Amino acid sequence: MKRKVLRSITLIAIAVIGLINLNYSSNPPIDRTNRTGSNCTGCHNGSLNPSGGSMSITGPSSYYPGKTYTITTALTGGSIYGFEITAVQASNTSTGAGSFSGTGFNTTTSGGRPYARHSSSSSTSSYGVTWTAPTTNVGSVTIYGAGVSANGDGGNSNDKTYATTKSITALNLISFTTDSSSISCVGNNDGKIILKNISGGAGGPYTYKWSDSTSTADSLVNLGPGTYTVTVTDNSSNELAKTVKLSAPSAISNRFNLSASICQDSTGWALPNVSGGKSPYSVAWPAGISVSNDTAVNLKAGSYIITITDNNGCSINDTAVISTSGSNITFNITSNPEFCNNGWGEAFVSNIANVVGKPSFIWSNNKIASSIDSLSAGSYSVTISDGAGCSATKSIMVSAQNNKISFTTSTTDDKCNQSIGSAKVLNPVGGAAPYSYNWDNGSTLDSAIGLSKGSYSVTVTDSMQCSATQMVTIDDANSPSLSLSDKNLDCFGDSSGQIRGIVNGGTKPYSFNWSNGSSDSISDKLVANVFYTLTVTDANGCTALDSSSLTEPTALIADTLYQSTSNDSTCDESIVLAVSGGTPNYSFNWSNGATDSTLSNLCEGVYTCTITDANGCETSPSITVVDGDLTSLVEFSKNKLHLFPNPASEEINITSDSPVTSIQIVSIDGSVIKSIQSESIETVSIVDLQNGVYFMKLNNDKGASETIQFIKR
Repeated sequence: MKRKVLRSITLIAIAVIGLINLNYSSNPPIDRTNRTGSNCTGCHNGSLNPSGGSMSITGPSSYYPGKTYTITTALTGGSIYGFEITAVQASNTSTGAGSFSGTGFNTTTSGGRPYARHSSSSSTSSYGVTWTAPTTNVGSVTIYGAGVSANGDGGNSNDKTYATTKSITALNLISFTTDSSSISCVGNNDGKIILKNISGGAGGPYTYKWSDSTSTADSLVNLGPGTYTVTVTDNSSNELAKTVKLSAPSAISNRFNLSASICQDSTGWALPNVSGGKSPYSVAWPAGISVSNDTAVNLKAGSYIITITDNNGCSINDTAVISTSGSNITFNITSNPEFCNNGWGEAFVSNIANVVGKPSFIWSNNKIASSIDSLSAGSYSVTISDGAGCSATKSIMVSAQNNKISFTTSTTDDKCNQSIGSAKVLNPVGGAAPYSYNWDNGSTLDSAIGLSKGSYSVTVTDSMQCSATQMVTIDDANSPSLSLSDKNLDCFGDSSGQIRGIVNGGTKPYSFNWSNGSSDSISDKLVANVFYTLTVTDANGCTALDSSSLTEPTALIADTLYQSTSNDSTCDESIVLAVSGGTPNYSFNWSNGATDSTLSNLCEGVYTCTITDANGCETSPSITVVDGDLTSLVEFSKNKLHLFPNPASEEINITSDSPVTSIQIVSIDGSVIKSIQSESIETVSIVDLQNGVYFMKLNNDKGASETIQFIKR
C-alpha cells in the first residue's frame, strides 16, 4: 500500500515538471532545477526523463577555489529547447556555491543561489555557462539542472522534460611556507628564500615562477634587499602567489668623542659611538693603544684607524684624528699707549710660567724679543713657544692717546694794505710743556707780525708731539676796493670812450685822481689804445688803484667797384660798394635816393653814398661815372686782362700783361667774400662759393684796378 502511494506522488511530480518546463518558452520561473526542496511543477504533460531524448551536464570533476570553469548543458529529443541550472553546496542544497556568467542566456541570483536559464525558447540545444567557483573550499558542489525538449507545435503535449545533476568535488588551496634570510651587511647579496611544505590544489608536481628571476626552482639565493613574489602552480594550473620582503641592516656608522692632546703630550683620548648594523660591536685599535672602558687613552696628536665589526660580521674602518689644543704656558701681556701719533707705544710680556726650556717669542710685527717698542696705535699679538712644542698666543691693543691742547688767539688787523697786522697765541693748556709754534707765514714764535688781510694757521705742539691747529683771520681796517667798468669807442678814431670807477669799502668821502687829469668817478671823451689809471683815496688816506685801456672798431671802409659796359654814352653803368670795418650791419643812402649797396643803369655823373654801421659811424664816398671809362689810377692794358673760364665751377684763371697782386671777390649785395694778396695771382679757387653772380676786383703791381663780373655754377 505504501509503495503505491509513493509511486502515485512520483507520477504527479513528473507530470508537474513537464507542465512547467513547456509552459515557459522564455525566462522560466526561478528555482525550477529539480534541486532538493525546489518546486518542479509545470504545465507540460509526460513523464520525467522519458525516452526519445536526454539532458546532460558536463564540467570539471573538481574545482579550485576562485577559479573559473565552463558548465555545459545539452538536450536532445526535440526541436525547441529550454533549460535552467543552479549550483549549491552538496552538504546544504539551499546554499549557493559560486556564480554564473555568460551570453545567450540569463543569469541571476535568488535566495543566495546562482541561476542560469534560457532567455527564450530556440533550437539551441547546448549552452556553455561560465561558473566561478567559491573563493574558499566549501566542500563538494552539485549542479542541478532541468530542461525541456519541445516539439514546437504550440501545445504542451508530447514535450519531454528532463532533469539531471553534476557533482564537483573541492580541492584545497595550495599551501606553502617560506624560509627566508635577509641580507647580512650593507652592500652584500647573501639573502635567500626557500619554499617549504608545499601542498594543496590538484597536487604535484608543482612549478615555480619568481617575479624578478628566470629561476623555476623552489628557492632563490644570493639576493639583495627587495621584495620578491613567487607563484606556485599545481598539475592543474591552479596557482597561489606569495610575496617575501628581504631587508638589509642599516649601515654601520661611527661618531667619535675626541679630546685633543695638549701640546705634544700623550693626553688625548677617543671614544667611538657606533650605530647601525647589528649590535653588539667589537672595536679593534692599532697595536699598542691602551683602551679603558671602550675609550682609547694616552693618545698623542695624530690619526688612528680602527675597525668596527657588528654581530653579523660586517665591518667598517674609521679614523680618529687627535689634534693639539691648549697649552700649559701662561703669561701676562701689557702695553703703554702711543701719544698723538708719535709712534712711541710699547708692549711687554711678563710672568711667564709652565715652559719647558727657554721660551722663544714671535710678535705679529716679526720682533722676537719679550718686549717691543716704537709702536703706533693698533693690535699686536705674541706667541711664546717652549722646548716641548707647546705654544700660547695673546693679543693686546696699543691705544692712541691725545693730550688735547687748547689755546686762544688775539689779532690786530692790517690798515690800508700796509701789512701791519699781527696775531698771537694766548694761554696754551693741556699736553706737556714746553710748546713750540709754527705759523704758515714761517714764524716759529708765539706770535706772527707783518700780516696783511687774509687767513693764517698756527700749530702748537707739545713735548710729546701732540699738536693742535687753529685759523686766525686778519682783516683790513675797511680799506677801499676799486673796480673799473669800461665803455669802448663807438667809431674808429673818435673819443666816445668812457671808464667808470666803482668803489666799495673804505671810509667816505672818496677822492678820485685819473691819469688824464679827471677828478670824477667817471672819465669820458676817451680814446682807444691808451691806459687810463684811477687812484681812489678814502677819508682815512687809504688808497686803491686800477687801470684800463679801451678798444675801437676798425675803420669803416667802402671799396667802389665800378663797371662800364659800353662806350656809347648810354645809361648802362653800375656801381657796387664793398663795405668792411666798423660794426655790421650797414645801411646805404645814395644821393639819388637809392638804399642798396648796388646801383645800376647809371648815366654819367657824380654819385655820393652815406654808409652807416650799427654804431652810427658813417663814411660818404663819391663816385664819378664816366661813360665807357674806369676810375682806376693806372689802367690795365686793354684786352690783356682776362678771367676764364667764365662761368666756372672750381677755379678761375687770370691772365694779364702785369702781375695781379691782390683780388677781392664781392657778392651781389656788396659783401666782401674773399681777399687774396700775393706777388702774382694766376689762379683763384671758387669751390667754397655758392652758385651765383659775383664781382672780382683786381689790382696790379702798378696800383691799377679793374672789376670783372663772373658766374659760379
